[in-house]
Amino acid sequence: MRTSFFAFTILAITFNTISAYPVVPSLGEIQDIELHHTSPDSDHLISRAIRYGGSAHSGNTGNANGGAVTNSGSRTGTVSNDGVGTSTGGLGGTTRSGSATGGTGSGKVSGGSATSGNAGSANGGSVTNSGGSITNTAGANRGGNGGTSTSGSATGGDAGKRALEGEFEKRATRHGGNASSGDASFARGGRVVNTGSRTGTITNSGASSLGGTGGTSRSGTAQGGSGSGKGSGGSASTGNGGSASGGSVTNSGGSISNTGGSSVGGNGGTSRSGNAVGGDA
Repeated sequence: MRTSFFAFTILAITFNTISAYPVVPSLGEIQDIELHHTSPDSDHLISRAIRYGGSAHSGNTGNANGGAVTNSGSRTGTVSNDGVGTSTGGLGGTTRSGSATGGTGSGKVSGGSATSGNAGSANGGSVTNSGGSITNTAGANRGGNGGTSTSGSATGGDAGKRALEGEFEKRATRHGGNASSGDASFARGGRVVNTGSRTGTITNSGASSLGGTGGTSRSGTAQGGSGSGKGSGGSASTGNGGSASGGSVTNSGGSISNTGGSSVGGNGGTSRSGNAVGGDA
């Protein structure tokens, strides 16, 4: 009888200890949370999952520059470019980083952050002539136009919207995800450089030796995710727009002659940073 009574006493103490101190995990743990609620009718169990929105990050893009043209003659030689399409730098292409969107938080957690990558350059190709005497006629010798360099947009994930109860309502902070778009790079027009000898002659005629037109450099938009409950809205930051300058024209030599609309610098393009919108609290 003593053994049975002793065993029963130990069992009763163990059962009371377990019941008196239930384990309640923190909001930062990724797991199911079970909360017991008492109502006038009956006890019931509510199970809710904590699932964070995933972060997103797109990679950087490479350059998409147009090809350069180089004509190198001897110090006493002659470089001659004649006709439209002759000694023309390649056009800049298009380089764009992908968009990034953070995942939406589920239940009672924050949304994921988003960061888009940087875009590479999209410059027009340059033209370089060097020799004793240089002659460019009939629309030859043109720098390539700049292309398009654009970073992708970034959108932070929204916080979970599920209503909370009891003690968890006081502790919950569900923030919107931050958003940051990458930098856009250069989209410059190609430049033209004619370098003759000290005693040589440089002649540009018939709309020759023209700098390329600048392209478009634009950073993506950034939209912070909306907060929920007592959490803050996500911050938003856009990247920098790169240079979209028109191509320059440089002539150096003993004698220089430019006629018929030749030796004209390229027009500037467009450089613009994206809009940044912070998330609502």
